[in-house]
Amino acid sequence: MIHEVPDQKKFFEEIKSILKPNGIALIVEPKLFHVSKGAFKETIMKAKEIDLEPVEKPRMFLSRAVILEKG
Repeated sequence: MIHEVPDQKKFFEEIKSILKPNGIALIVEPKLFHVSKGAFKETIMKAKEIDLEPVEKPRMFLSRAVILEKG
């Protein structure tokens, strides 16, 4: 539920700090009535700003998802 986090950049910085090198994190957000495609892209951009790279976008029923990897 990252869309509920007031400071997403800080959240991603914390995730990055606990991941091992080349560690991955799965981010899943609900599509219906919660997170638009544009808002999800903005979330991914905030993760990219701190060097968490999207490596895959798995398909999940009624959700938007991305796998982020620490470089």
